[in-house]
Amino acid sequence: MRIVFVIVSICLCCSCGDRDLLDFDKMDKPQGWEPTFSFVLARGDFSMWDLLKESASDSATLKKDENGQLLIEYKRPEIYTIGVDDLYSMKAEDMFFNGSFPINRSYIDAGKGTVQNPYYDTLRVPFQLEQLLPEVSIREATLSIKSMTFIVMNNANIGGTLTVVCENLYSLETGDKIAIPLTLTPGKPTTFYSTEVPNLKAVLNGSDIVPLTFVLKVTDIAQMQNNQNVLIDIATAGVDYKNVNLFLPSAEISLPQKSFIPEIALLNDLSGDFEFVRPELQITARTKGLGADFYLRPMVFTAVNAGKMLQTDEVFGFAGENQNVNEVCNNFSYDISNSNIQEFTDVWSGNKIEYGGGELRYGGGEMWLYAGGKLIFDLTLKIPLELSATELVYYDTIRDLNLKNADKILEARLRMVGENGIQMEFGIPEVLLLDGNNGLLDRIANENPDLVFPAANEAGPANGSILIAFNEKNLRYLAKSKRIVLKIVAKSTPGKTAVIDAISRLTLRLNLEARVDMGGVVFD
Repeated sequence: MRIVFVIVSICLCCSCGDRDLLDFDKMDKPQGWEPTFSFVLARGDFSMWDLLKESASDSATLKKDENGQLLIEYKRPEIYTIGVDDLYSMKAEDMFFNGSFPINRSYIDAGKGTVQNPYYDTLRVPFQLEQLLPEVSIREATLSIKSMTFIVMNNANIGGTLTVVCENLYSLETGDKIAIPLTLTPGKPTTFYSTEVPNLKAVLNGSDIVPLTFVLKVTDIAQMQNNQNVLIDIATAGVDYKNVNLFLPSAEISLPQKSFIPEIALLNDLSGDFEFVRPELQITARTKGLGADFYLRPMVFTAVNAGKMLQTDEVFGFAGENQNVNEVCNNFSYDISNSNIQEFTDVWSGNKIEYGGGELRYGGGEMWLYAGGKLIFDLTLKIPLELSATELVYYDTIRDLNLKNADKILEARLRMVGENGIQMEFGIPEVLLLDGNNGLLDRIANENPDLVFPAANEAGPANGSILIAFNEKNLRYLAKSKRIVLKIVAKSTPGKTAVIDAISRLTLRLNLEARVDMGGVVFD
């Protein structure tokens, strides 16, 4: 894991110093002279915001909270997406209805109409919505019908108008009941009519019946075939709900197993004994057009290579958005109050994370569902830079050294001086010397490991100095070195946590102090 707020190292990488060290050419030097030089290897004056923000990426960013405290935020959007059809199919089945309208002369002769102005009364029949499950109760819906087809067989050979009225289907434009007039013509035994009805409102009030009323007005009975019927077939195709208000029984959706590998540059290359105090894994449920009550039994996260699991026993309840206007967000967190998040965070970056096993329960009450409605789960890992550390270890490198005449060094030591505005103490217990291929040349232990940069406190920043001496063997390898690697160890004050804010500053200078034998230098 990496966290650059172990700032000493970052400062050194970003700072500047003498590019060619120990270059004694063109100096007027007497024989036997052994002066002591101090060369600046690196220097810097940085705030924590300056240091850390450059490590941000698309998925992991550095942010400030309302108090100016820094936090790492890693996002993984859309770990699950659930559509409305996973809850209830918004596409109705095509339907067919046939009916018979009996005609006889005695009905007219009995006074319902006259030969001059014959009139035949109405017929009401139920139109069953076959696709509904018995436990599903639709109260209201908006839908469209791509094709509504009518075939009328005029076996009675009468003239007039047959109007089909859908009793609980209303036009959204006019608010009137849907009424389809069909013309009957003597001598024309079959009438075919097809239309699209794009914007309907169905008011079913829990019934799965659409009552149809047939209103027949007879205007010509001159060639009437008595005791014959007017037959009608009605078919619908392409019936789609736009929204539906219904009662749906309770059901569950299992969340399948998935995995990802998070790469968080801000958390790489850290080791040691430390923990973040207030990490939080947040699950955001984004709903639009799914007006239902949901209950999430959260999934389990497993860091495969580390063998650690993150889980909680809490059940997350939330209400979906039921107007299909604005997306509604509800958040649920794995935090220190309900999970083992602290021990899980340090194995997060670069590890394969498997997740799944949760269940989403819905229904059991009134719901508003819209075509295209979705429920999306997003993941956000938040790590405030507040930690407790007994030994937080970080390595960083001073690169591209060019130590001319390094073989003339008689004695040398690294000295780091500066002002620490961070609430942690810093020590350098070890220095590594590397060649141009990053091969290890030498390992130099600090003989005074107790000499550290003190932590800043309520009174303000603290000044410090660290000194690491080179022996004769170390000096031989120093002449061949192209990189110096510093092992940085940070510790928080016992009994306290270190809070890293955006304005905390560290002012540092790293010097190489060397006593040099000038006697053998060849003059130009």
